[in-house]
Amino acid sequence: MRYHTHRTKLEYQKKEGRGEEEKRLHTLLMSARLLLATAHEWFVRRPVSSSCAQAVRELVALGPC
Repeated sequence: MRYHTHRTKLEYQKKEGRGEEEKRLHTLLMSARLLLATAHEWFVRRPVSSSCAQAVRELVALGPC
């Protein structure tokens, strides 16, 4: 890796570390979206109490993360 003269190796490592955090957060958000979509499909296809169905509808109405 080439470093610019005005940045230290530590600054680059910190920047790279942030990228890893962003990747983990993105993976977590995508997993949550998949779980929400699965729950929505499950509740739509099965009879459930109205309060559970309403809660899922409200979560789906929030839209993508």
